[in-house]
Amino acid sequence: MLVPKHGVFYTLDKYGNQVLRNLKEENKNFNHEGFYLGHFDSYNYLYYENFECYHNEAQGSDYFRTGCKIEEGMKVLDLGANIGLFALSAIQKGALKVYCFEPIRATYQCLVANCSIFDDTRIQPYNFGISDRTGSMKFGIPKDWTHNGGGQMSSLTN
Repeated sequence: MLVPKHGVFYTLDKYGNQVLRNLKEENKNFNHEGFYLGHFDSYNYLYYENFECYHNEAQGSDYFRTGCKIEEGMKVLDLGANIGLFALSAIQKGALKVYCFEPIRATYQCLVANCSIFDDTRIQPYNFGISDRTGSMKFGIPKDWTHNGGGQMSSLTN
């Protein structure tokens, strides 16, 4: 079973620069109150959600708690893959392949770098988003890159 090597992942700092962090080490004292008070950033939250959230009957990320089921041999689409934490948790749950789509270049570059850390070809990153039509869309990028949402589409009608 694939595991993150010592909790080390590439993330973005608040300016959009790629940084190598040990999220497992940083999360030793993680709690929701600390997150909402700004003591932890969104990457800490993503790590916690995908690898350490097993209290009060929670079974990992929001996806798994609300009905997402990943079984041995499944192929998974990760739309808005960010840096790849959900993809890695899907592999750990038995996914045969995870196709990751991340349209924001800086976040995508972290995803690619993390795929090399994971050293697993079952995670396939793609630098574009998925839509019901062909075209381009402008994304509004937050000034603080540590917000894991990455960006928002400026218009759904373009």
